Amino acid sequence: MSAAAVPYLVAAVGTILIAIHSDRSRERRLHAAIPCLIAALGFLGSALTHSPVVSLGVVTIAAVGIFGRSGPFWAMPTQLLTGRAAAGGIAFINTIGAVGGFVGPYAIGLVKRSTGRFAGGLSLLGLSLLAAGILTLLLGDRVQPRVVRQAQ
Repeated sequence: MSAAAVPYLVAAVGTILIAIHSDRSRERRLHAAIPCLIAALGFLGSALTHSPVVSLGVVTIAAVGIFGRSGPFWAMPTQLLTGRAAAGGIAFINTIGAVGGFVGPYAIGLVKRSTGRFAGGLSLLGLSLLAAGILTLLLGDRVQPRVVRQAQ
């Protein structure tokens, strides 16, 4: 097994465990925000280290955070919005993600070109995830699971 597979294998297990805990506790906001903050620490840590072993560890931490937030994150739009608003909200989230997927690599390249190192780009990713985690926490109690009534 290649060392490059380690972050993804650990992240797969972490993602499942976070999703299971989020479903059992019926809590989404913290289960999305905390992994973002963990991923931010991973990226910021990777910007500071020069050791390949430590880099693998902090990138693994970042991967767990990035992938682990996905399940709880995608459960939130339908808790905040219903009907057409939910469809529009999900479409808007996907649009922002697509724009980020296009702009992000250019931004990292610009930072690398201006600093001469990838550490600045990794720091940019870490700070972006830190902002995402904080914004998710600021949602407050608005993200609550809907109670679905069973037909009797």
